Amino acid sequence: MTVFSVIAPPAEGARRDRLFEQGVREQPGYGDRRHQTARTIPVAVLERRSAPEM
Repeated sequence: MTVFSVIAPPAEGARRDRLFEQGVREQPGYGDRRHQTARTIPVAVLERRSAPEM
């Protein structure tokens, strides 16, 4: 197993929409959530952190 640090900034705009739809295709029940709330469901993008400099 490989372990590394990540940050998880939220996706925005068209990128968020594309990633959300991809998630719905993979987990169809997830799409139902958007109809149960008025808010925009956030999508986080995991980005690998660079190794700390020593």
